[in-house]
Amino acid sequence: MKYFYIFFFFFIQTILVSCSSTTGADDFDWLKKTPDDSQLSSTQKEITQNNAELLAFRDLYSQDSTFINIPAQAIDFYYNALAVILNSDAGKNQEIIQELRVFDYRNLHGIIAQPNSQAPFLEAWKDSVILTGLNEVDNILVENDFAISKIYDWSHNDERTLTFVLDTDTAVNTLRITQLLEETSYFLYAEINGMVGDGGDIIFQKKDMYYEVTFIHSYGDCPSGCIRHDEYSFKLDQNGNVEYMGEI
Repeated sequence: MKYFYIFFFFFIQTILVSCSSTTGADDFDWLKKTPDDSQLSSTQKEITQNNAELLAFRDLYSQDSTFINIPAQAIDFYYNALAVILNSDAGKNQEIIQELRVFDYRNLHGIIAQPNSQAPFLEAWKDSVILTGLNEVDNILVENDFAISKIYDWSHNDERTLTFVLDTDTAVNTLRITQLLEETSYFLYAEINGMVGDGGDIIFQKKDMYYEVTFIHSYGDCPSGCIRHDEYSFKLDQNGNVEYMGEI
């Protein structure tokens, strides 16, 4: 009887492992096929790049929220996987996914910051000069190629309040960056330059031998939260073979 329980335990464990799946990528070298994205339009490339950045960010953020830079290898994995699906016959037959954008309120390329009136770099920022000469600020902003793109004068009565929009071409963890800026003594507040509402999404779920990739087309009053969602699922194997699994 003792050996029966031992065998039964390992049998159940084997079943659970073989049927398990995880959300997100766990091996960025998993996909062996490099797609030819020349078949994608410039709009598709831009959307796919943004989608890949957000998906890579989510993976990392779910494990550790303190990072700043997103590894290019993580972004490339999602870009290549999405491009393979979009270029496949199965993907081309589902036109709705071809320019589907992942919605996320977290803008990985922009923040809004309001320095206090005593900030020694305030005059320089008025002239759109991002360099402050302060290591704790420059190590965050200059090192990540931020530039001042807009300046808002939100003065009230005798109090002049300037708010700055800072943008970078590089996808970074803007949530962490705003936290670090607020930890200095130079800012009244710093926050991501994000959006409200809801929108489309893409979910990667790792199975034993493939990824199940689900494109979620959301619509209907999305500024308040979309009320309708159509899901299109694909099976992507390591060699770049794509199979349409159906609409949910």
